[in-house]
Amino acid sequence: MDENFFKKLLATYKIEAQEHLQIISSGLLGYERSSDKIEKETIIEEVYRAAHSLKGASRAVNQYEIESLCKGLESTFSSLKKGEFTAGPGLLDIILKAVDLIDSYIITDDEEKKSGLKEEMSLVENEITNISYSGAKKQDERSKGKKSEGSSDAKDKKVEKENEGYKESKGYEERSNSREEQLLQRVSDRPLPTSDTVRIAVSKLDSIFLQAEQLISIRLSSEQTAKVLNDLQANFNLWKKEWTKVNSAFRKIKSQTDPSKNNKSLISFLEWNNDFFTGLSEKVRKLSRDSGLNNRQFGQIVNELMDDVKQVLMLPFSSLTDLFPKLVRDLSRDLNKEVELNISGMEIQADRRILEEMHDPFIHLIRNCIDHGIEMPAERIRKGKDQKGRIDISVSRLGGNKLEIIIEDDGRGIDSAKVKKSAVDHEIITEDEAKGLQEHEALMLIFNSGVSTSRTITDISGHGLGLAIVGEKVDKLGGSIKVETKPDLGTKFIIQLPHSLATFRGILLSCSGRLFVLPALNVEQVLKIKTGNIKTVENKETITVNNIPVSLVYLSDVLELHKKEPIYSNGGSFINIIILKSNEKRIAFVVDEVLYEQEILIKPFNKQLARLKNISAVTILGDGKVVPVLNPSDLIRSAEKYSASETLEHEETIQREEVPGSKNILVVDDSITSRMLLKDILESSGYNVKTAIDGIDAITALKVDSFDLVVSDIEMPRMDGFEFTRNVRNEQKLSSIPVVLVTALSRKEDREKGIDAGANAYIVKSNFDQSNLLDTIKRLI
Repeated sequence: MDENFFKKLLATYKIEAQEHLQIISSGLLGYERSSDKIEKETIIEEVYRAAHSLKGASRAVNQYEIESLCKGLESTFSSLKKGEFTAGPGLLDIILKAVDLIDSYIITDDEEKKSGLKEEMSLVENEITNISYSGAKKQDERSKGKKSEGSSDAKDKKVEKENEGYKESKGYEERSNSREEQLLQRVSDRPLPTSDTVRIAVSKLDSIFLQAEQLISIRLSSEQTAKVLNDLQANFNLWKKEWTKVNSAFRKIKSQTDPSKNNKSLISFLEWNNDFFTGLSEKVRKLSRDSGLNNRQFGQIVNELMDDVKQVLMLPFSSLTDLFPKLVRDLSRDLNKEVELNISGMEIQADRRILEEMHDPFIHLIRNCIDHGIEMPAERIRKGKDQKGRIDISVSRLGGNKLEIIIEDDGRGIDSAKVKKSAVDHEIITEDEAKGLQEHEALMLIFNSGVSTSRTITDISGHGLGLAIVGEKVDKLGGSIKVETKPDLGTKFIIQLPHSLATFRGILLSCSGRLFVLPALNVEQVLKIKTGNIKTVENKETITVNNIPVSLVYLSDVLELHKKEPIYSNGGSFINIIILKSNEKRIAFVVDEVLYEQEILIKPFNKQLARLKNISAVTILGDGKVVPVLNPSDLIRSAEKYSASETLEHEETIQREEVPGSKNILVVDDSITSRMLLKDILESSGYNVKTAIDGIDAITALKVDSFDLVVSDIEMPRMDGFEFTRNVRNEQKLSSIPVVLVTALSRKEDREKGIDAGANAYIVKSNFDQSNLLDTIKRLI
């Protein structure tokens, strides 16, 4: 085991061990005080679990003496659970003594002292075993009705006497005070542990981090205030400049003016006005200077605080990859393959939330490398390769807020022809589109659900879902992924992710009179182009950037906003372009203006808006404006559906023709938020929608009006979705109406219950995607 990792593991073990020991100590004291049988059984169960957990943890860090002693404690607690004997004061004393010895052994670094504690632990372990064995044996004799030592009552008293007099027989000092006082004495005798590690609930850390993030909003607001003051000062400077130009003329007029005439008051006002604005300008200058100074100091404090808080939430990649060697070993053995895993850069740290999100994607990638990539040993030998395959995982820090993770194997590579065929078979692309794809474009198809080059489906892979999950997770985190492969040489997955999720650099832009933010990580280039340089290729508008044609679309078309006339610059010959790149795809978007780049604080949506099309989150600018953060991957996918030569109005006409507006849908949900969300999604797609608050309300609506389909929640008052669906199927006039259940219940049993009740489709809210719902409805009606 890596030495540094073992040190970290041992530090964690010490904290965990002391928690388990506290449970045992407190539990046994409660056991002794209690006279309630059920309470005693509960306590024994708790201390039994604590001893079991401590035994396993001790074995993991090679603390074999503690493991052995805990094994004795576990056995004793197990016998107490079974009622094989009762725990008298003597047994409790020796168990508490064992707890003290373990505690002392854990916190001391003195090897000589540890050696003595080992001997004491061995003696105590034998004593616990002897008492437990003696008690169990006598209990067994009583249960069999043996009379060798007199009556049962006499034997019970004898066992109790043995327990009570145990300390005296073993030479332990008799204490006269209460058991609680003994515990306090043991705590006071024990030095406080010195450790640079504390255990804090993750929820508390997240709460602290969220509160610290709010300071970024305040800092941005402070920066905005400083900017306004600077602009105001610039205006005063402009006023001074203009006043200076006319000041000499004003003085000349003043000297030539007869004081007795009416314009004396005007001259007095102008003099007062000059003095007033001069004084006001000086105040603004000082305020601007102080604001700038305070803003810089506050900004520095916030940045340092955020850096410190981020470090608290940072974990090394080793916390994610430590389980990978065993995963590779187990999978390769199951598949009768030999695979060597090499990992580098595991000391690099990343946001804990990113590591959690990427846990499953990494496992999917490793599974695919082993199952699809690495050949069988005999095949590798025929190809002139080492019979042992290789998987390399490397992590590196790129410039800015970027991480790069490379997962590479030396297997057979990916057959792009098979990928295209699978994509055509699943109607993801047409055969004509497949013929026109370049190699890197074809490889990116593997991240579509259902696409797989495997002929067989196993528990490990072949479903066509694993890499789709990888792509979705990377998109969700604002990252990118690309694939490189060579026949019989292997495949390389290159993933780029943000280092932290809290903030990022964003580009503020305007489109159709509205403000939006794009992650700078995905912005390849910002430029102005001449309108004459826009060409039409295959009925799509394109521009040429670095000798490469790039599709051109209006952002307003993709976001389905009212398109305003483009804002031209330089006399009307140039328009503003932003080129986005995500997963090897590039699209140029026409926007009204590109304003500036700044640090952006993310405000994520709640679960019901987690898959809002083209929008990933919102941010709050320094002036308090709430601005949507655009999702680059969604934008590119949406842009691919549009032909730049067609107007937005034509697109909407096509959509209305595809989705018959005459179809009526009933939405049933007790949550007003869910009803509104579903109603908006369905009405935006051309359906007529009515709502009901529960099953009873829905049954009434179905009998009054005619509906083509019902979308219903399950967990509702009065009548839930299961009962409602059964009632619909039992009503002859309603039985043919399709029912789609959209619910938070994700267990297999709930799905089966819904289908058994008569539902035509079952969609889980945690995986809710509006396109999935709309596709399901389209199939049913």
